[in-house]
Amino acid sequence: MAKWDKKKSEVKNTKFINPTKELVSKENAHLELVKFSFKYLDTEHQSYLISDRDTDYFLKFLERIKTICRMTCASLKYPTVQSLRNHYINWDHTTQDCFGLPNEEQLVDKPFQFGISANEHGRVIGFFINQTFYVVWFDPKHNTYN
Repeated sequence: MAKWDKKKSEVKNTKFINPTKELVSKENAHLELVKFSFKYLDTEHQSYLISDRDTDYFLKFLERIKTICRMTCASLKYPTVQSLRNHYINWDHTTQDCFGLPNEEQLVDKPFQFGISANEHGRVIGFFINQTFYVVWFDPKHNTYN
C-alpha cells in the first residue's frame, strides 16, 4: 500500500478538488455539483412527520437526490427543469415562519424546496450553504402551503 504524503495531498486555499478530480477556483464554485447534508434534519415537527412513509417513498427520495447530485448548484437554484418543482420559499406564503433552528438568521439565507416526484411524494425543504443543501423537513403531505 502506498504511503500517504501530506505535501502531495494539500490543496491551496483558493482551489479545491471537484468530483472529476480537477482543481476548481472559488470563482467557478457555482459550477460545482450539489451536495447534501442532514445535519439539521427535523423528523419530530408535527407537520413534517415521515414515520408513516413506506419504502417506496424513501426509494423515490434517493432517486431524486441521485439526480440532483449530478446537477450544478446554479442549475438547481435557478430552475430549468419544471418537474423538480424547485424554488426558493417565501415564509410569508407558507404555514411556517421559519425552521426554528438555533442561530437561523446566521445560517439560512433563503429557504428552498424541491419535489421528490410530481405530486405523490411531496417536497423536501431546506436551505443552501455554498454548494451544500441542508435538508430540514420532508413534506410528503404538502403541509407547507396548506
